[in-house]
Amino acid sequence: MKAQPGVDHQFRAFVRAFGCEVAQKYQHSDWCGGIREFAHTNHRKMGGTHVPDVGNGVCLCTKHHTGEIHVIGPETFARKYELDLEGRAAEYAKRYRDGTPFLEDV
Repeated sequence: MKAQPGVDHQFRAFVRAFGCEVAQKYQHSDWCGGIREFAHTNHRKMGGTHVPDVGNGVCLCTKHHTGEIHVIGPETFARKYELDLEGRAAEYAKRYRDGTPFLEDV
């Protein structure tokens, strides 16, 4: 299998370690279902271009990823849960590159 340009498995694992964005925001892990998945914020199937993973993803559980964001769309999903997915993706990238934890981790 040919490697895909821009795929960073280490970054994906870093992001998934924080858990589903919905559960983090509302502190209700019982709202989630399935495994932690890396969800692109700018994906070519959603009208974006193929861009590297770093700065382009958040963690969602299966329920919120394939069961919801891909059904209702990223804008509706972000409004529903009051999430800034692109801002959060940028914050993950900064922390990953700097090697610094999130404030809630210290």
